[in-house]
Amino acid sequence: MAATQTGSGSKTDLYVHTEDAFLHNQADFLSFLYLRNEEKVPSSLYSIRSHGAINETMEKLFEAIYQCPKDANYDEDATVGPTTSVLYGNKKFPFIRFDAAEQIFNDNAGQTPETLYNLTEFWNEAKELINSEYIPNSGDLIFVNNHLCAHGRNAFVAGQREENGEILKCERRQMLRMMSKTSLIHIRSVTQTNDPYFVMEEHLGQIFNLD
Repeated sequence: MAATQTGSGSKTDLYVHTEDAFLHNQADFLSFLYLRNEEKVPSSLYSIRSHGAINETMEKLFEAIYQCPKDANYDEDATVGPTTSVLYGNKKFPFIRFDAAEQIFNDNAGQTPETLYNLTEFWNEAKELINSEYIPNSGDLIFVNNHLCAHGRNAFVAGQREENGEILKCERRQMLRMMSKTSLIHIRSVTQTNDPYFVMEEHLGQIFNLD
């Protein structure tokens, strides 16, 4: 999976994304604990608040007309499904649901010419606001609001580090991720009846077909 847009990848840049953007009941907060990063791989962080005031490009993203396919962890050919908005909540201080790799650079995303244009215009603005200068050290813990911030990382060669101009073998990068919800009340409609901790949402409010 080295070339995939997943946490297991390494050979390509992992485009910034909100975690599980294809779910209406995605994690509220993310915790990233870096156990090893001997390759010195930069992490990418982006906040919708970095844009400042809402502009004309962003106004269009409040419409629920955008495809948001499941991410590359799902081996599926058919990615077209229900549509959603990219920005939601307060029109002045919005939240974001966004996955550049799946919504813009996925040829099978099923975007209309209008939605692809809007997303591309937004991406051209957003990518200038991404911070990719942070290189995590072993033991660093990053706490991310998944409704405000998107995250990613640069491409790298796994198991290799540079020291005094020499390429040396090293232990591979390892990070632990924890996803948290602030309330089970808000996800009860998409959990198993007899187990409120077992989320059954498959795609933007749709429940897994158990037949």
